Amino acid sequence: MRKLCSLFLLFSVLFSLSVFAEQSSPYVIEQQEDGRLFAFEMEGYEEYIKEYKASQTTETIVMLPSGEDITISTKGVFRIYNAAVLSPEYIKIKEHNAASLKKGDCIYFELNKGRFLKDISAITTQGDMKATAVGNGSYIKLEITQTSTVPSEITLNRIMILPEGKNENSAAKSEFVLSLTSKYINGDNLFHNTKNVILNNRFATMEWYNGEYCYEGFRFEGRLLFANGISYCILNDNIIFLYYDTYLKQNHLMVPLRSLYHVFIVDNHYCETHVLNPSINVYHLNWDTEQKIASIGNNNYYSISFQNNSNTMTVIHPYRGELTSDTITLPVAAEIKNDTIYVPLCAETAGAILRWDISKYMHWDDTAKTMLIEH
Repeated sequence: MRKLCSLFLLFSVLFSLSVFAEQSSPYVIEQQEDGRLFAFEMEGYEEYIKEYKASQTTETIVMLPSGEDITISTKGVFRIYNAAVLSPEYIKIKEHNAASLKKGDCIYFELNKGRFLKDISAITTQGDMKATAVGNGSYIKLEITQTSTVPSEITLNRIMILPEGKNENSAAKSEFVLSLTSKYINGDNLFHNTKNVILNNRFATMEWYNGEYCYEGFRFEGRLLFANGISYCILNDNIIFLYYDTYLKQNHLMVPLRSLYHVFIVDNHYCETHVLNPSINVYHLNWDTEQKIASIGNNNYYSISFQNNSNTMTVIHPYRGELTSDTITLPVAAEIKNDTIYVPLCAETAGAILRWDISKYMHWDDTAKTMLIEH
């Protein structure tokens, strides 16, 4: 009887401990971002998010060689999943007195890692000072084009960061530091009394998570981004150079067909084949000089073709043991430029090359003119 009581007491203690452990274990919280639902197992997650977002808003006073001060404010971005592009909200440059910054002055903002897209807006939000801004690799260059007559403020927005240095196979965190760097302008150092000034040591923060999608023997994984006016795309953290710059046509991003062929097929960057698919194995890129028709594939099995100045795409594919031909309308016509044929990067073209409906994984940012394909 005594043994039974002891066993009962031991069981009661263990049960109470297991209940306590279960109650104090990390809870699951769901959060929605950009129409996607994410679940996290982290105790105190809401406080964690709040603290990080608060730390990404800063104000820094910087002294100029003239003795005048300016205030630089930043508001970064927190992303709760791995993304091909980050969009911090703003960088603001505010004068305390008129003409603190003069025409021709340049300010350089540096990112410790990642690349800025060049399409940045410099908007006068107070006063009459004017400026231009452009992203160039790890730098943003702000140049004053009109000296103010009253204390003024310039706001930089449409800031796009292409992350680099991360392609984790497990959950990880990455932070991006924004600093102000000393540069010599016309022989004078605009910030000659300062070293590099850290403006925001959490200008961008990302939580990286694994993700994969399996479909008909393929493993699709990653973040593939194309942007307007540049000669490369970004796959995860890797720069893949295109044959020529992309451009806009009727607000659709035009990409060299040869580049899509290499990104999706030849270099096999985006698709890892687990089950051999003959449609991928025999893909070729062909050019008919006389009719100005470019095609990808094999006419004996599967192929897609585009003709110069035509807004249709022809797809030849097997159906019930025979080859059949379908004509698909494109949003804008394919066209020859720089001696190569360009096609619109849209669900029709990408879906035809990959041979499955990719539309729900394609996201067009009309403000930044970027196309993101992610899983």
